[in-house]
Amino acid sequence: MLSVLAATLSHKITSSNKKRRTERDEVTKGGQELENNSREGNWESRKQTNEEVEESIKPEK
Repeated sequence: MLSVLAATLSHKITSSNKKRRTERDEVTKGGQELENNSREGNWESRKQTNEEVEESIKPEK
């Protein structure tokens, strides 16, 4: 009887930990996507600024 109780408790703890890890991984994944989107946005902004500077320093013909 005691071994069944111990096995059940162990299973519940394992399931709870697995669920918690899955939730944490989903949050981390979402945060990583936001960071990646931010980096892409920053790159697009810098690229646009670089193009504007290049246009402004081109010698007029």
